[in-house]
Amino acid sequence: KVRVLMYGASGTAADFGAGYLRLYLQHRFGDGGPGFIPLGRMNRWYRHNEVTVEASKGWRKEHAQWPKGRMDGHYGLLGASFASSSKRDWVRVLSKPEAHSAGAWSSAELQFLRQPGGGRMRVVVEGERPEITLASLTVATAADEIAPGYHAIALPPGTGAISVRPVGDGEVRLFGVVIERDGRGVVVDTLGINGTRAANQLKWNETIWRDAIARRKPALVTLSYGTNESVGGKEDVPLPQYREELEVVLTRLRDAAPDASCVLILPTDYPILDKDARELQPRPRLLEIMEIQRELGPAHGCGVWDGLAFMGGFGAMARWVHADPPLARGDYLHFTRRGSVLKSMVLSDALLLEYDWAADPSLTPVPLAAERGL
Repeated sequence: KVRVLMYGASGTAADFGAGYLRLYLQHRFGDGGPGFIPLGRMNRWYRHNEVTVEASKGWRKEHAQWPKGRMDGHYGLLGASFASSSKRDWVRVLSKPEAHSAGAWSSAELQFLRQPGGGRMRVVVEGERPEITLASLTVATAADEIAPGYHAIALPPGTGAISVRPVGDGEVRLFGVVIERDGRGVVVDTLGINGTRAANQLKWNETIWRDAIARRKPALVTLSYGTNESVGGKEDVPLPQYREELEVVLTRLRDAAPDASCVLILPTDYPILDKDARELQPRPRLLEIMEIQRELGPAHGCGVWDGLAFMGGFGAMARWVHADPPLARGDYLHFTRRGSVLKSMVLSDALLLEYDWAADPSLTPVPLAAERGL
């Protein structure tokens, strides 16, 4: 398996761009399955191209960006967890009928927290119709000390959904489930959290997170942060502090996945809207953050993909918003589905550029305008 982990904020979490990359790579190199899926709904807008996640309302959502959480860092691969002690609560992951891997799931790995007093959970593997039960099992989460927990399940042919429900004898704290197909192929894990920042990774328990990363054995990890750090609000930290925190984030990542390739996906255009003057102004802090990322990425062995240059530089967002059909939304920040896919198409080509050149010597690189002196 070739596994790609894509970390980021809302642009990543929407799974439009990551979903396109998944579909494109799987079409070329084989379908490895939908990958990591959170066992809970991050918000009411949560979506994934390959699956639907349904859940009762009693789960306690926790992550570093969520002020109502325990902030203990026990969040797993995604950086989020979902906890409940009630047997009335449930979560269900269903394959979408139109999904590329529908009906062909081969394995599932539940990821959760082992903890003192942890409860048991009932896991049901459903067929393509919910009234068909293919397998049923009980998984314990109690342990003498805090640790990551995993439980592998071989999925019968025709699996259509997996559901999890606490038995009611203690807290069950879930991270997610990894769903894959047998054989060779590519898996793309969408690991985005709305509103988050790179430094929030430093609030994750490093032992639990590193263990989850090691189990995924990624070939590539992408980090797409920076826009939320540039808004100019009270949560913004001084740029020297931002630099120090990003340095630690990258150091932790390289230590956790030393054999993986790494790419920083730089922010796209995010202008300041002057409502009185009815005009858009460049956001100076965004440019400064991008410069820090450009410097630190290569210093830690990571490539850099310039989202602002891809769009067309400062001011491009207005053209994207007013394109027909629109490529970006009226908040001058988020892309439409079409815009997200376009961005991912260009990113996909950039990731595979040297691979394709090596496979076909007749292809020759075209120098950039700057290299041609234009």
